[in-house]
Amino acid sequence: MKRIGIIIAAICFSLKINAQEIQWINFDQLSELQQTDNRPLLIFIHTKWCRYCKMQKEISFKNLQLIEFLNRNYYCIELDAESKSSIKLLNKNYLYNPLQGYHQLALTLTKDSNQIIFPTLVVLDKSYKIKSVLQSYQEPQSLIEHLKILN
Repeated sequence: MKRIGIIIAAICFSLKINAQEIQWINFDQLSELQQTDNRPLLIFIHTKWCRYCKMQKEISFKNLQLIEFLNRNYYCIELDAESKSSIKLLNKNYLYNPLQGYHQLALTLTKDSNQIIFPTLVVLDKSYKIKSVLQSYQEPQSLIEHLKILN
């Protein structure tokens, strides 16, 4: 009987931990999700070597208020700017650009900024139009406030 109680407690604890994470999706899931619940997008553009990107993941993206706000109001997608994978968005395929060393989608989303600074958060509205581009590390509370203004 104790064993069953321990197993149930472990499952509940595991579910609670998973509920406290940003629900990241990938570009392949986006079309289907938008059909059932149309939301704006938050795209987190990062690299593996960027220390501020790691801070964004380990500090801001672990903040419970930010997690709850994002999971309720946005679809969140991570985009590794150096990824060699093909990404399809709005019926266009985006590929890695070896001449510039970054993925075409990362370059397209940050083209108005003249350069890519990591991390970059791009907010797209429900029609996939760019609403905001935030470059460099973002504190959780200021990010929430910025996103509330956009909503």
